[in-house]
Amino acid sequence: MRYRIPGALIVITVAILLGSGPAFAASNACKADLNGDLVVNFGDLAVLKSVFFQSCSPTCGDGVAQSPWEQCDDGNVRDGDGCSRKCEIEGPLPLVCGDGMAVTPERCDDGNLVDGDGCSSDCTIERPLEAVCGNGVAQGPTEQCDDGNDVSGDGCSKYCTIEVPPEVVCGDGIAQGPAEQCDDGNGLNGDGCSNTCTIEVPPPAVCGDGVAQGPKEQCDDGNRLVGDGCNIDCRIERPIVAVCGDGFADRPEQCDDGNLANGDGCSSICQIEHPGTTTGFEDRGLTVFDHATGLEWEKKTDDGGIHDWHNRYTWSAGPPWNPDGTVFTVFLAALNGGAALGKSADGFTPLGPCSAGHCDWRLPTVSELSRIMDCSHGSICVDPIFGPTAYSGYWSSSSYAGAPALAWAVGFGYGSIFTYDEMYLLPVRAVRGGL
Repeated sequence: MRYRIPGALIVITVAILLGSGPAFAASNACKADLNGDLVVNFGDLAVLKSVFFQSCSPTCGDGVAQSPWEQCDDGNVRDGDGCSRKCEIEGPLPLVCGDGMAVTPERCDDGNLVDGDGCSSDCTIERPLEAVCGNGVAQGPTEQCDDGNDVSGDGCSKYCTIEVPPEVVCGDGIAQGPAEQCDDGNGLNGDGCSNTCTIEVPPPAVCGDGVAQGPKEQCDDGNRLVGDGCNIDCRIERPIVAVCGDGFADRPEQCDDGNLANGDGCSSICQIEHPGTTTGFEDRGLTVFDHATGLEWEKKTDDGGIHDWHNRYTWSAGPPWNPDGTVFTVFLAALNGGAALGKSADGFTPLGPCSAGHCDWRLPTVSELSRIMDCSHGSICVDPIFGPTAYSGYWSSSSYAGAPALAWAVGFGYGSIFTYDEMYLLPVRAVRGGL
């Protein structure tokens, strides 16, 4: 009987040979039919199904080479092993150890030429080495990691097991990067490691701010004075030793005129001399005259005027640190008839009435000002004849040679001599004569 099956592309002719029993033989030859149908000469439809599915449906990779469609079938669909993924015979491949293809006689090929990873550099199978924790090679399953040391706390423990990083806590004294740049064990700022455990950039050292920032500053007492143990450059000062005759009245000296002569107002032991009167000073109403030195001093008042002891003035207006502060432009100008240092527009004629009838008032030198310092009168180291006196330093006309921005001052509160920034506000006491 002849069957036509639509939709196929193969013609199968099957001849059934009957013998003395039910045995039969099938001869199949498959070829394309132009109309796309399957034409079969067969006497048994069951035999047709068996022959069709077993003989005319080759599957590459099933290990059975079905001619003429398959030249070979090695049980896989990989190229490079002699039988391609299309079941066609491949030519011989070059033997290259390390190319990732194990070609006989290679026992293995892991794509590299490294020993110790199971496949050696000559593509032979290696026996697994004994796992040694700390040799830098993680050999599983006994080792989860191996960082080449036997130290715990670095992510791989001394037993070669992966460590879970501890919780980052700023202030515990352990810097756990990258979350922490530092950890000094506290939650404070300003000590180099902030309260968020980031490194702090130290601020620039500023002498006089009260914070000693080494190594540039050995000390910082919050001012820029000399003679108080920390000098204007924030360097530790050696204690000052009073030397009578050096021109500086250092306690317990009452005066120091730079010599050891008697009879000149300051004795050879640096005590104030009072020739002719009990104190050596004469009260002349608006002024005090010093018979020992011939100097006439301004007498301070408490009336709110130009002589009021509460008034404060600057020594300089700023760089380049000339004597142009309010002590010169306001105070002395007022005492000298409206012109500083007693000079008017023409340089000679006062512009108005001068203090106590004199137009030559000036600031005393530091040596002159220190000569009226006398701590035998109680809390203020000056004779009460000079009127009310402030505890703070009084400006002198002497600038500090070591720093043009500083000038010398005399403190009557503690009987001391020191320097101040010339833009600082201090009281003054004028003098005339001498020089």
